[in-house]
Amino acid sequence: MWQSLLRSVSVATLVGLLLVAGCAGSRAGWLPAAALSAMAAHGPEVSVKAYVDGGGVVRKLSLYHQQAERVPEPVRRLAQEQFPGARMRQYEVELLADGSWVHEVELETAEGRRCELSATAQGSLRYTECPLPPADLPEPVRNEVSRRVPGGDIEEAEVQTGAAGRIYEVKVRSQGRVHVLRLAPSGEVLRRSLRIHAELDVEQR
Repeated sequence: MWQSLLRSVSVATLVGLLLVAGCAGSRAGWLPAAALSAMAAHGPEVSVKAYVDGGGVVRKLSLYHQQAERVPEPVRRLAQEQFPGARMRQYEVELLADGSWVHEVELETAEGRRCELSATAQGSLRYTECPLPPADLPEPVRNEVSRRVPGGDIEEAEVQTGAAGRIYEVKVRSQGRVHVLRLAPSGEVLRRSLRIHAELDVEQR
């Protein structure tokens, strides 16, 4: 079970095993045997998401888990300060392309909104992210989304607020595919990607 692994191995160590390539400077697309064995041996309580650039290099790896005790206390305290009365629902640890670690807390606010908070292990706030009705997106953002994905249906819109200001993330479904766009308030596209759900089969020896 994942629980037994997380009791003996820190979340950061597990993600470190899982990620090589773009973030860690090893061979692109390669996972070490220890990581594969750990992934194969454990159940559905933990999931992994990889962010890959157009060249196929992993730029970020995220590990979602339910182990509150694995989240640094400064991060949990910050989440309660930013969203008083919120209920923690899920946790995430990320290894970024520059080798740094960050933590995210997914929570349900006292008002019933599903938001996220991203912070360093020391409790320094990186950003908060909350859902936004598509109709409340700035007009330049809506126009650019329509131009990039003509005829698409907006499934979800979020606004990320941090030191750099606001960034909008919009998920658009078109012809059975989900496009994810990150945009500045001006409508400038900061990143566009195609979301692909994948399964990983690991050989058992």
